[in-house]
Amino acid sequence: MILHQFPIRTLKVFYKFFYRAMTPILGGFVVFLFGIFSVQHGKSSPEETAKNGSMTHHPGNQSLDIRGQSVEKGDIGILFISGKDVDLVIEGQKSNENKINLNTNAITQLGKKKTSLKLSGQHHQRLQGKILVPSGMRVVIEGGSVHVTIQGFGGELSVAAGTARIFGQGKLSRFTLVAGDSSVKLHGLMGQTQMHCGKGDIQLGFIRESYENINDLVIPTEHNESGENKYISSGLRLHYPAVKININLASGQATVFFPKDLGVNYPKESPNLKSLFVRHQSKRAPYRIFPYISGAASLTLRNDENRAAENHRPILNNGLVG
Repeated sequence: MILHQFPIRTLKVFYKFFYRAMTPILGGFVVFLFGIFSVQHGKSSPEETAKNGSMTHHPGNQSLDIRGQSVEKGDIGILFISGKDVDLVIEGQKSNENKINLNTNAITQLGKKKTSLKLSGQHHQRLQGKILVPSGMRVVIEGGSVHVTIQGFGGELSVAAGTARIFGQGKLSRFTLVAGDSSVKLHGLMGQTQMHCGKGDIQLGFIRESYENINDLVIPTEHNESGENKYISSGLRLHYPAVKININLASGQATVFFPKDLGVNYPKESPNLKSLFVRHQSKRAPYRIFPYISGAASLTLRNDENRAAENHRPILNNGLVG
């Protein structure tokens, strides 16, 4: 009986010793093999790296370090910019180069579908710099304090901020502003415009590009020696929607400048709205204004020619404008 139990006990002791001693060794060996396998399959050959390129090789929704570099526009149509404090110059591309030139300190992120590019401030720092944007893009800016200078940019601009400072000139097919405190002096608006501001000092200037060269508008040639399109000059934009302008202002003042000799549709009964040399037109007006102005705010509609004349008025010796 004792002789029969001896081999069994010996085998159990040997099994426990082997299990305790060899398990860490076998585990480490498996991890080592797995690491080698991962490294070999994670590497790309130099030919593959050159083929994929530095920009397109990055998967979507991944931060990229491309500050101070140019990005091929490709399918990118929207540029999202966000930060606690934003101070940027947005300039339109002067050439036909289809690239986005970034000279900022922002963290850059490409969207999953590669149709949007996101810039965000890092570590609560001020997002600042200059961006050269191809025409036709949409730029969306969000932040606590936003200061934007527009230099010949053509496209759409949307700004949402606690405090907004927007200045410059471009060709904006659409402009949207939502801000608590705003200071705006922007010229070159062409399309739909929406402004919702608590307090503001606002100057907006519209240009003619939005309704020139209408393909489905027949221009009569008889008795038209000057070649002027009398339908456009009279404000009759057939088969073409009017530009809608929504202005919500709780306090402050807003002035909107329009091209000369164009009709504007606006409510005459609005107590805090006044028009200077702007012709009121009830039907087929190129511009339609929907003002929501409180008693502490005012809205003035002016002719663009008067503004140009004021800018060239002589300054007297006492510093006053003559």
